[in-house]
Amino acid sequence: MRSVGIIAEYNPFHNGHQYHLQQSLEMSGAEISIAVISGNFTQRGEPALLDKWTRAEIAVRNGVNLVVEMPFLFACNNAGYFARGGVEILENLGCDYISFGSESGNIALLQEISRETEAHRSEMEEAVKMGVKKGLPYPKDRHEAVTALLGEEASEVLSTPNNLLALEYLRYMKSAKPITVKRQGSGYHELTAKDDMASATGIRKMIVGSEDISRFVSGITREILTEFSGRFADEDKLFPLLREKILLSSNEELNQIFGAEEGLGNKMKANVRYWKNMDELIESLKSKRYTRTRITRLLAMTLLGVQREDVKNARSYIRVLAFDEKGSQYLKETKKSESCKLPILTNINKEAEMHPEIKKTLEKDILASDLYNFACGRDLYEYSDYVKKPFRMERRQEIRRRGIAARDAIDKEERDRRSAIICEKIAEWDVFRKAQVIMIYKAVRGEVRLQRLEELMQEYGKTAVYPLCVSKTEMIALHPSSDEAWEEGHYGILEPVREKSELVLPEKIDLVICPCTVFDEEGSRMGMGAGYYDRFLPLCVNARIAAAAFECQRVQKVPADEWDRPMERVFTECFGNQKGHIVYRGRCTQFDS
Repeated sequence: MRSVGIIAEYNPFHNGHQYHLQQSLEMSGAEISIAVISGNFTQRGEPALLDKWTRAEIAVRNGVNLVVEMPFLFACNNAGYFARGGVEILENLGCDYISFGSESGNIALLQEISRETEAHRSEMEEAVKMGVKKGLPYPKDRHEAVTALLGEEASEVLSTPNNLLALEYLRYMKSAKPITVKRQGSGYHELTAKDDMASATGIRKMIVGSEDISRFVSGITREILTEFSGRFADEDKLFPLLREKILLSSNEELNQIFGAEEGLGNKMKANVRYWKNMDELIESLKSKRYTRTRITRLLAMTLLGVQREDVKNARSYIRVLAFDEKGSQYLKETKKSESCKLPILTNINKEAEMHPEIKKTLEKDILASDLYNFACGRDLYEYSDYVKKPFRMERRQEIRRRGIAARDAIDKEERDRRSAIICEKIAEWDVFRKAQVIMIYKAVRGEVRLQRLEELMQEYGKTAVYPLCVSKTEMIALHPSSDEAWEEGHYGILEPVREKSELVLPEKIDLVICPCTVFDEEGSRMGMGAGYYDRFLPLCVNARIAAAAFECQRVQKVPADEWDRPMERVFTECFGNQKGHIVYRGRCTQFDS
């Protein structure tokens, strides 16, 4: 099974990541994708927006087949360690290709510069040291050294963060073939968005500012981010712990912390009494040589007590965070293979003791998770690495994901065109013509739009009612009193305002038109998985039940549960050379359009 590996943080998973994943699969011809992600602390030394388990789940639900963790000692480190850790894991997993984003997008050019860089590495390092002694800021110093040794073109390429990281990937790659995808949309640190692409930094800023991010992330990502709203990691909670760590440590101990070079340990000890918050701490330690990112990483290392020997002796492993059926099968085959030299961990309670060589490295991951959970205000036992298990996307979830992806891939203009056709076909149905009270929905993201059906219902004098989720289990039907009786609810769905709408009892409804993620020839449908329609439809004792979907959402078989109610009809649009279909009690009949 041909595989492509990706090294990422997915903090959070956004449209740019989706584009990179799709391009990586297409360029490599791979059948399976594997991602190595940083744990609960990012490469910049900051707590991640979401914990590693949740980010891994989001990645799998968006199409990645297998997600594993990069150990803290590699992930929360400079580009060299980060690249080395990720490449080692992916190559031990047998990845045929490793794909990475770059501003260049030219793999041949990056490989050439990589070879030149390796040939002049010692000279470049010496030149950078001399520049620092002269008082040059580190980025400018590095730029001048590269220009002098490799030329202006190479220097220009190495002036951007993803290109720099790409060279480190190439440096450590041995067996896998490299692929690079040109970065689209906003730059790495840009806070402004371009089209439907925004940087992870920009998206995090929008989330903190309670701005709408629906353009830049999938419905799955947005759904989970909404659930976590107000429960993200608070870095300020770690500040007292960090200050306590510095107060209780000797100067000698602090100077042994990885990254505490040139007396930074002494400086931390001398200034610890004056800091009021994390920002003050970072600003007091910054210099021309030590950027904010380097200081933030140093503080993370200090908090965890990571010494130089810990990093020097770090041993990698494959810690599984999430997978789907393909990923599960790939793992089974990898475990049987003699080419994988790293331990594969799915349950650290059982497996960690079998590999004493990784004990100290793993301990730092566990401690990092404990500190992260503390910063989130979570129960330290419930969310402990000893308790959490890898997320496994079952067949139903995978089918649902594929249906959503196919639906969302239709561009807006074409989606509106197909939706109008579906609405006209529903309106031709004799059940619709006879029905007086009809329950429909407001579309979110890629769902079939029912605006045309709403217009026809108003024209024919029919009563339109809409669903409102009033708890985690209960849904009711409301008839809005006016155009002002609407508000954006959970997951960005437009919902009727309860106080400005008339409650309609389920038994009063004549027809229900349901949304769906996938459907089959038997009329079985699958929703988003919350089960609202499954619980509501049995109450609609006098209603006929149908669904609206696009042809691309049709699957061979929907795995139905005993409580699932098959649709009497599933209306779809014209598709390809076909004139459109209606699925009706297991029989597919064509209609003229």
